[in-house]
Amino acid sequence: MANWTVMNLLLFALVAIPLCTKIACLEEALAKNFLLKLETEVRPVCHQRALSEWNFHTNLTDSNRKKSLESSIEYSKFWRRMWEEASHFDWRSFKDPDTRRQFSMMTTLGVAILPDDLLKRYNMLKQNMESEYGKATVCDFYNQSKCDLALEPDITEIFLTSRNPAELKFIWLQWRNVTGAAFKQNYTDFISLMQTVAQMNNFSSPTEYELRSYETEELTIRDFREQIDSLWSTLSPFYKELHAYVRFKLRNFYGDEVFQESEGRIPSHLLGNMWAETWESIEDIVLPFTNKQSFNITQRMQELKMTPIDMAKLGETFFVSLGLPKLNELFWKNSIFEKPPDSDLKMICHPSAWDLCDQQDFRIKQCTTISETDLLTLHHELGHIYYQMSYNQLPKIYRDGANPGFHEAIGDLIALSVQTMTHMESIGLIQHFEYDKETEINYLLRIALTKIAFLPYGYILDKWKWEVAYAKSPDMKKSLNCKWWELREEFQGVGKPHNINYGEEFLDPASKYHVISNVPYVRYFISMILQFQLHESLCKEAKNTKPLHLCDIYNSKRAGLKLKKLLSLGASKPWPVVLATVTDTQKLSSKSILKYFEPLYKWLKEENVRNNQTPGWRTTTTCNDRPLTKIKSSKGYLTRCCNALNYCLLTIFVVTYPLWQIYLKL
Repeated sequence: MANWTVMNLLLFALVAIPLCTKIACLEEALAKNFLLKLETEVRPVCHQRALSEWNFHTNLTDSNRKKSLESSIEYSKFWRRMWEEASHFDWRSFKDPDTRRQFSMMTTLGVAILPDDLLKRYNMLKQNMESEYGKATVCDFYNQSKCDLALEPDITEIFLTSRNPAELKFIWLQWRNVTGAAFKQNYTDFISLMQTVAQMNNFSSPTEYELRSYETEELTIRDFREQIDSLWSTLSPFYKELHAYVRFKLRNFYGDEVFQESEGRIPSHLLGNMWAETWESIEDIVLPFTNKQSFNITQRMQELKMTPIDMAKLGETFFVSLGLPKLNELFWKNSIFEKPPDSDLKMICHPSAWDLCDQQDFRIKQCTTISETDLLTLHHELGHIYYQMSYNQLPKIYRDGANPGFHEAIGDLIALSVQTMTHMESIGLIQHFEYDKETEINYLLRIALTKIAFLPYGYILDKWKWEVAYAKSPDMKKSLNCKWWELREEFQGVGKPHNINYGEEFLDPASKYHVISNVPYVRYFISMILQFQLHESLCKEAKNTKPLHLCDIYNSKRAGLKLKKLLSLGASKPWPVVLATVTDTQKLSSKSILKYFEPLYKWLKEENVRNNQTPGWRTTTTCNDRPLTKIKSSKGYLTRCCNALNYCLLTIFVVTYPLWQIYLKL
């Protein structure tokens, strides 16, 4: 009888296993059909959403805002429906790795998971802040009844050209008043919604939710954050040398009065940028070798009567030289390269690249000025466009960067070649230059004022969100602005202008567009590392024999082939795998950026010693009498104590367990 039962089980297994296999194969086939259906259905709703967003961003009317809100909600509902259908598949058992990857990337629905009322609230808060940001204006320092100065181009031009600290301080404070302070309630409500979004998507915090694009099977979010911390630790000594040199030059230029009570920090309004994130606008103050030929690219562009279209054409020419295609007629027809002059039209001038989801229509929005800075910004935006065009044929799930940092790195990678003196000479923007050691230091310092100066700001903006705005501690919530200035002092060594004291009625991080638009900023920190890694690898492919900072990959089809392969992969592979297609490593590294700036780093250290300048500064801002760093370290100490106590209790339990068993039996 027993043998008969065994035989029945064996026969059943012989029939059932193939049957199960067939069912599994059928489900996987149905899943692939679902993905094909998704491709067909997503295009019109994505196009409508992108077009209505474009119309709103380029013409901030109430009508366009309403249409944009409606289309965003419809788009979210579409993805909610797709997500619900996808959840019925047992995709983890699929044999095809590509199908598994697409389904795994669909498991996070994102903001679309919110119930309709909260989804509408989310979109309205975001749109309100974006709209008010785009419309924000401040008053003229010299004519304070004239209050129509917009961020682009008016305020940016003031920070570029003004050397009156009183004017810069006046504009600096006004901008924070009409943006960050005005947005505080909306932004704190927005943060609460982000907590809900994270929880509903099964993330423990909004931080984990925002960093999901960087996570792989081998790399956890904690590992990734440790990588970022390590990269900053490696680069911070270089930044401190640059900071000390720039501080010395600015103090000599403005005098000690402006630096009162700064404790070695630089007043942030003196650095040529509203947020002091890049410092290239003050090169006239800080370049050391003024006897050397001045390469005023902006002046030369204006002498040549270049237009924004001319500038964009230069960018296209570079990409085409690498073997990438020309931009189509729709791009040139639909892009907006400058704000219409003498118009009442209000638009969000923040530069951006757009994919209209129909595989044909790609466009740029930028309020371009005829300047070297905007020439490089156009190359940055074209990097986004060429990335979008290159992964255009991939499934919708994959039509994105390998991680967000890749998308930001491509255009800047090209700009590293464009801004070399030999390339600038070849396109007529530099004439008859002589290259020597002093010229080299001037050149590298100009680039460092953009690249190296940016690193701490790129590091702390999201760090503030992760550790302060997204914190569950009520004490943190009460000190949103104070904690921001703790971080800025600690990592960036900048402070508020002298004699400006205000409290939590302000929210200075929200004076930056990316914060109120919910664009995570760590991507730009990653981009800054990544672009130099990619640059070095592509220079090797182009058989470059010059120092890394002089390499120009223009016209190298070999480098272009490598770049095209990276771009065409989109998000179809984990980002470390995509990185390895060009660099032969799966890790981010600071070696290339340090190699690029090596002559400058050495010179800065020597110059600071010569000028008796000690790198570093004092951090004096504290919130609730406890600096953020001390809160972190004490938390770590308590954690270690708790872990040690738990370990001791567990050891005692294991050792005494046999004795307890004997006692209980008695």
